[in-house]
This record gives sequence, structure tokens and C-alpha cells, in this order.
Amino acid sequence: MSALLLGHRGDPANHAENSLAGFAAAIACGADGVELDVQLSIEGEPFVIHDATLGRTTRGGGRVDAHAATELQALGVPHLGEALALLLDHVVAVELKPSFDAAPEMSRQVMELAAPGQPILLFAFDARHLLAARAHNPDASTVLLTTERPRDPHDTLVASGAATLAVQWQAIDAALCREVPVIAWTVDGEDDARRLLDMGVVALISNRPCALREVVPSG
Repeated sequence: MSALLLGHRGDPANHAENSLAGFAAAIACGADGVELDVQLSIEGEPFVIHDATLGRTTRGGGRVDAHAATELQALGVPHLGEALALLLDHVVAVELKPSFDAAPEMSRQVMELAAPGQPILLFAFDARHLLAARAHNPDASTVLLTTERPRDPHDTLVASGAATLAVQWQAIDAALCREVPVIAWTVDGEDDARRLLDMGVVALISNRPCALREVVPSG
């Protein structure tokens, strides 16, 4: 069964996570797209970085949202617009990291940065982001992130405004995949990928997209 293969924060096995070089590398080795994370600058501009703080992945320090856009760019943090331009013809799964309370307009910002027709998947643990996205654009592709298998997957999707579940791969089973569309994260082992494909997942997110391209039939 075919499924999408997305590089988790690009190609972090070989490049810095959430970097333009990592995104390009994932696409070059055949990934269908990438998953990336977005935080906001002090002005509310979307930047591609996982953590709320700068220390782990840059030479800077402090909170991302306490820094100006120019400061983040000087530290090598890509603006979301740069990443979307690079990935124009590929699937981009954008995880909205801040809570909805902290960034209620974030889903709209992301959608407005995307080119017409660009395949964007909006990921969030906070379902309010997804409900806001659907209110702004009923056709938005929304994905609810979860670490556990929901007791009632269909009702969970309806209540969250999501079209798809993105589930930590260890919690996925074939029955779940029969009930609702499921994306598996973060899958790095070839045998694990094969089992998940047999269960019926619609996409896999991996730190090793180049290695798993040999295992995952092209989506």
C-alpha cells in the first residue's frame, strides 16, 4: 500500500533539524514532503524552529517569542515563508507549536503564506488551532496530533475539527486505521515502517526519510 513519506524536521539524520538544507536533502532523496515546526517572533512572524527557546538548536538563547525577526534570521532560523517557497511542489506538514491562547491567528497566518494550491497539512495538539483553521477555510487539511490512541477516533476528529489523526507510532493498530485516516510519527525503523504500512497508515513521518524511501512505496 502506498503512503506519503515525510521527513521529520527535514533530514535530521544528516542535517540540522528544521533547516533549509535538511528540507532540500529530504526532497532530493525522494521524500514526498517534510514536517516542520513553527514558533512566533516577538512581532508575531512565523519561524521554523521546534523549541520555544533558542539554546538547543542555535547559538542564541532565551525564548523565540522574545526575539525580533531580524535576530532570528541572524541566528539561522528560517522564516516559514522561505521554507514554503523551497517546498512549493511538495507536502508540508506545519506543526503549530504555541498554544491557541498564545497565537490564535497562527493557522490563518500559515495558510495565507502558502501559495495557491500548495499542499499544506496543519498539525496541532491544541485542537482550537484546527477549529480556527476550518472556520477560516473549510477546506483546510487539518491533523490532530496525539500520543495515544483515542477511545472514539471518529468523534475525536469531529470534535477537534481534524480530518486526520497523527499518532505516535507505537499506539497505532490496524483497527484504528480502518476507522479513520492515520499518520504515524516518528518512525525510523524499516520493520516498523512495514508493519505500519500493512496496518494501513496514510503517511509516515521519519527522521530517516532517505533510508525509508526504500521501504515506503511512493505516495
